[in-house]
Amino acid sequence: MVIALPLYIFLFLYFLVLAIFAAFVLINFYHIVGSGTLTVMSFTITFFTATLTVFTLYETYLLLQGTNWQETIPLFNSNWITNLFPPSTL
Repeated sequence: MVIALPLYIFLFLYFLVLAIFAAFVLINFYHIVGSGTLTVMSFTITFFTATLTVFTLYETYLLLQGTNWQETIPLFNSNWITNLFPPSTL
């Protein structure tokens, strides 16, 4: 018996993290504009964060470009236990 997890599950989890991050970015922009605190420092930090985010997404795209998302990762294989103590031939 083999229990395996396809790689695309991790891709969906990555998209979920990106969606949560995007929600926080939108909330951050709303608070900056809504409270009227658009200063040079807040603009600099926001620009730096946005630049770092775009760079990270681009590098992730480059690294994952040739990935076969249908490949599976075995979590448990019963052969690992049954082959642990092979029968001895006397």
